[in-house]
Amino acid sequence: MNDLLERHEEQLENLTDQQFKLINETVLALLHTTSEEKMALLRNAVQNGMTAAELPSQEAVFLSRIIRDISFEEADFLLRNFEYDRIWLNETTHAGDERNTLVVKPSTTDGHVVLGLVTLGLITTAEPTYDDSGHLKFSPLVAKLIALLEAPRA
Repeated sequence: MNDLLERHEEQLENLTDQQFKLINETVLALLHTTSEEKMALLRNAVQNGMTAAELPSQEAVFLSRIIRDISFEEADFLLRNFEYDRIWLNETTHAGDERNTLVVKPSTTDGHVVLGLVTLGLITTAEPTYDDSGHLKFSPLVAKLIALLEAPRA
């Protein structure tokens, strides 16, 4: 992490307050993890955070908290499954519809991950309409989180 920060010393001097909060909290999270996979995601978040577009203050606070608390398995689930429009977290068979729906059984590892993402506010209930009854969806901030966690583009 030190090498990364030293290579971007000039960018660090020009950070907005929101970028500084995000990067500072991410570096602090690095000190509290033993997961090599999460460490890689945190390095990505620092590097991407230096070039992130202007973040509103509340989004920087929320994303900092999420980056600190999210497990590698939860982040990996988001990265692998963000393409889905809806999530069906249920033991019953999904009736199927035109939506791109990910079916997850609550008793599986992915089911536990989905519940963790619900507690983090990254998966929410879908709209209360007839078609979306019982479905979940990704929070609007998941796209911004993914942009921070993905490997930086060269």
